[in-house]
Amino acid sequence: MVEDAASSRLDARLDRLEAKLDDSIKGIHQRLDNLTEALATIRLLEERVGRNSRSLERAFEKLEKHDDQLEDLRASQTGTRLVISQGERIFWLVVTAAVGYFFHTYGGSL
Repeated sequence: MVEDAASSRLDARLDRLEAKLDDSIKGIHQRLDNLTEALATIRLLEERVGRNSRSLERAFEKLEKHDDQLEDLRASQTGTRLVISQGERIFWLVVTAAVGYFFHTYGGSL
């Protein structure tokens, strides 16, 4: 009888230990499932970051191209300003000479 009681206590302990191990294993499986989901999410995020990075690189390339075009326009505009400035000076020189010639020729009387 004593052996039966000891055996039943041992069986009860083993059952509790089995239950604890099963709970621990279920917890581990649940954590592994969570990690798997997290890894899948990380992969998706990495793909999105890669796409956004490539898109951003293309945008910067276009921006650099526009900057170069702006610099070209500024350089050509500087030359154009010089030509316009010289043309304006010649125009006023001709106008002043014409007015001077008119007053010299007609003595300022109409």
